[in-house]
Formats: sequence, C-alpha cells, structure tokens
Amino acid sequence: MNDYNICQQQSYGGQPCQEALQNWVKDHLKDAFTAGKLVRKHMNHWAAIPFFTQAFDSNAGDCKDSDVKAALLSAFDLPANRYQEVVASAQKIGLGACFDSVIEDLAKASTDGYTFKNTCKALVEKNALTGLKKK
Repeated sequence: MNDYNICQQQSYGGQPCQEALQNWVKDHLKDAFTAGKLVRKHMNHWAAIPFFTQAFDSNAGDCKDSDVKAALLSAFDLPANRYQEVVASAQKIGLGACFDSVIEDLAKASTDGYTFKNTCKALVEKNALTGLKKK
C-alpha cells in the first residue's frame, strides 16, 4: 500500500499505479477501503468507487467517511452512458447503504446535470425531494 503513494509521486498520469493497486486488492481484499481512500486522494475522486464497492461488498465500508462521500458525489456527476459501471456502483452505495449519510448533499446537488440524471429517480422514489426539485 505504501508503494502506491511512491508510485503516484513518480507517475505522470497515475494509471500504472491504479492498475498495480487493483491487482494488490484482488489478493488482499481487506485493503480495499484503504485503497479507496488512497485513490481518492491521488486520482479523480470517482476513481475510488471500485475500491469502495469492494469494501462495502465485504461489509468493510464506512458511509460516514468523507472520502466515500467525495467519491460518491464525484461519480454521480459523470455521464452514465460513458461511466456506466462507476455510476451504477455509486448508485448501489450512495442510494443504498449510505443513503442517510449522503442525502443532504445529493438533494443539494441534484438540481441539474448528470447528478440530477443519475439520482433523481431514486430520490423521488425515496421521497427525498421537495418543491420544484420534486416536480
């Protein structure tokens, strides 16, 4: 895990570091949450979603963690047609297990754009929108 930080310091784009970390987590699933936090720190926030998904699937996620929230909000702001897997994973975590922890942020962000498209239906179903947003 420490090698990831070193790799990021020496890498221009970070993709080789990301791939190496993915390979590490495959064999060390207990490190998935920590890996997500590292990725969120060094890459685009949404790039941490696959690691956080593995952590939550193993009951090792933490909805109250600020890195999880940042990654979720970033992922919701992606075009679902291009980042289908990331957005779907973010929906599973953010509109499922972590809904209570991110609802306020989602309700604020869900006014237009991709965040609105990626969360609106679920927010309406959960009766989480009011006023004009609900319409």
